Amino acid sequence: MRYLLWTYYAPLSAHSLVATGQDITTSTRPTRTGALGVLASCLGIERTRVADITALHDGIGFAVRVDDAGARMTDYQTAMVPRGEEARGQLSRWHELQAGRPEAQQTYRDYIVGGLYTVAHWERHGSKMSLDQIKTALLQPIFAPFAGRVSCSFALPFDPLIVEAEGLFAAFTQRPMRPEIAEWLRPKHQPAWRLMTTAA
Repeated sequence: MRYLLWTYYAPLSAHSLVATGQDITTSTRPTRTGALGVLASCLGIERTRVADITALHDGIGFAVRVDDAGARMTDYQTAMVPRGEEARGQLSRWHELQAGRPEAQQTYRDYIVGGLYTVAHWERHGSKMSLDQIKTALLQPIFAPFAGRVSCSFALPFDPLIVEAEGLFAAFTQRPMRPEIAEWLRPKHQPAWRLMTTAA
């Protein structure tokens, strides 16, 4: 069976299970929806093309290997959010705030710092998308992909590889993770500085 393997690394990534509300948490690894979203972006499939996204979801299998779990970070954010039906369908955020009732919203957003993963895909029966098409798209993305949120940019080439293997485990063994890369990518924790002052 043919498998497509590619590298997923970003200094900050987010694999949200629920993307709304005050506490926006993240999984410890890329989700199926998130990884297929990366593929859709590289393939140039816009969000409005629901049939194409559904075909990609139904036709392509997904698995992920955690090469470096990274660390978790929580970011506190505040934003003015327009409320009311009048804010919908406006041309820009400025127009939304002018038309709606702006309210302050606090959020706590979780990120994964330095997570490194190997993603695997395979064609399911009746798939309308081939692994060769996906490999080409990963090498030359049409839209700029991101690692879960727009602020999370990928920092390594996807380096897609198609292999022949008897199963998923055998496929992953053909793409070993070199431990020195994981060590090099891991953020180094710096000791905290303590500043002490005395009264003059």
